[in-house]
Amino acid sequence: MQTLMSPGPLLDDRGHLVETGWAPSEIRKYRRSAITAPKFRIKEWDYYCVHTADYGIALTVADNGYMGLLGVSWLDFRTPHEITENVMLPFPMGRLGLPESADDGDVVVSKGKARFEFRHVDGGRHLIVDYPAFDGGRG
Repeated sequence: MQTLMSPGPLLDDRGHLVETGWAPSEIRKYRRSAITAPKFRIKEWDYYCVHTADYGIALTVADNGYMGLLGVSWLDFRTPHEITENVMLPFPMGRLGLPESADDGDVVVSKGKARFEFRHVDGGRHLIVDYPAFDGGRG
């Protein structure tokens, strides 16, 4: 596997990866319209893990075609202990409206009493989660 990708589109005209590898930032441009697979096979997500030496939180909004997910994990590295809860979203099939780039666009998804917002701001994201039932309402 290459160690660094070059700029350009992520997928070719047939919907295949142009190049494998990794990059320290978003170099390859993803276009949902370039995917030739059926909607139930397209996997998109936005994931963040923010932590200190003592605590962390991981947040996920996933649209995996046949199944979507809103996920929160609270991590206590001192104990160690973790609490993970997920809200399942049946058959979102691309309707979550995830942006094609983490560099722009917002993620805003609600299911029941859980609301996740990953808002784009200059230089980063504001991560907002309103999930009153998390950890039995203790979170």
